[in-house]
Amino acid sequence: MIRKSLVLKTTLAIVGLVLVVIIAMSLSLEPLFHSALWSYSRGTRETFQVANLLSEAQGLFIVAAAGAVLLAAGLAVVLSHQLIRPLYHMMEVTRWLTKGDYQTRVTVSSEDEVGQLGHSINQLAETLQYLEKSRSKFLADIAHELRTPLSYLHGYSQVLMDGMVQDPSEQTEYLRIIFNESERLTTLIHNLFELAQADEGSLPIHPEKKDLSYLLKQATERMGPSAQRKQVSLGLQVPPTCMVWLDEMRMYQVVFNLLDNAIRYTPEGGRVDVQLIECGKQVCLRIADTGIGISEEDLSHVWERLYRTDPARTRIQGGSGLGLAIVKKILDLHGGQASMISRQGQGTVVEISIPIAGPRQGRGEEA
Repeated sequence: MIRKSLVLKTTLAIVGLVLVVIIAMSLSLEPLFHSALWSYSRGTRETFQVANLLSEAQGLFIVAAAGAVLLAAGLAVVLSHQLIRPLYHMMEVTRWLTKGDYQTRVTVSSEDEVGQLGHSINQLAETLQYLEKSRSKFLADIAHELRTPLSYLHGYSQVLMDGMVQDPSEQTEYLRIIFNESERLTTLIHNLFELAQADEGSLPIHPEKKDLSYLLKQATERMGPSAQRKQVSLGLQVPPTCMVWLDEMRMYQVVFNLLDNAIRYTPEGGRVDVQLIECGKQVCLRIADTGIGISEEDLSHVWERLYRTDPARTRIQGGSGLGLAIVKKILDLHGGQASMISRQGQGTVVEISIPIAGPRQGRGEEA
C-alpha cells in the first residue's frame, strides 16, 4: 500500500513538473504562431516558409512533449522504487521486532534522512534486545532468590515436624533459621513490590521540609549497635541543621540501606564515616568505609536489581541484592543523583546529592 501510494505521488509530481514546463514553452511560442499566421494571411513567399517551419516545429514540439511525459513517468517509477526499497525493508524489520525477534537489524546504506531512520530503528532493536535479556535474567534471579529461603523453610520445618530433633537448643536453632529465612523472604517480596511501584511511577513520596542532619543522627544511632558488634567505628559529620524538602521515610530508607551496606562489608576494626555538606542549591551526602571494596568490573552494575558482587557471601550476610536499586529509584523521585567509587581491599565511597528545594523545584531548575 505504501509502495503504490509513493510511486503514484512521485509519478504525478514529476509528470506535473514536465507539463508545467511544456505549458510555459507553449505560451512563449504562442506569439510566434500568431505572427506567422498574420504574415501567412498577407501571402508573401517568405511568410509561407516561416509558417511551414513553425507548423513542423509545432508537430515536433507535441511529439517531444509526449515523449518527455512518458520519460518522466518512467523515471518517476524507477526513482520511487529506489526510494521505497529501504523503507519497505525497515517496515519488514519492525514487523519482526513486534514478533519478538530483536536480533533483526536494518541494513543502512546511506547517511541521509532515510539512513538516520534506519540507525534509529537499529538502536530501538538493541534497546529491546537488552530489555528482553534483562527481563529473562531478572525472572531467573527472582526464581533463585525465592527458591533458596523456601528450601530452608521446607527442610527445617519438615525435620521439626517429623520429630527428628529432640534437643531443645537444637530445636531453637532450627526455629531461628526458619524465622530468619521467612524475614528475608518477606523483605525480598516487599522490596520487589516497591521496585514494581517505582517502575510504574506509583511509588508515593510526600516531600516536606525536614532537617536532614537530624535524620542522619537518627540513622547512625540506630546502626550504632550493629557497628559495635562488628567493632566498626561509626563517624558522623553534619551541620547543626540542614533543612531540605524530602520524603522523610523514603530518605531514611536510603540512608539506612547505605549505612547497612557499609557496616556489613567492613571487617572488624574498620571505619564508616558519614558527612553532609551543602553544595549550592543541593546537599551532598558522603558515606565512606574501609571495607572489602568492589572490583572495577562490578562497580558499573551495583545499582542493578538483584546484582551481587559475590552471591554466596552476600547471601550469607543477608543481602537481597535489591537495596541499592531501591536507593537509586528513591533518589530519582527526589531529583537526586548517586555515584560510587571503590577499590578492592581499600573501601567504598558513596556520594548522593539531592536538591534543597525539593524534587519538583530541582527538576525545574535543572531543565
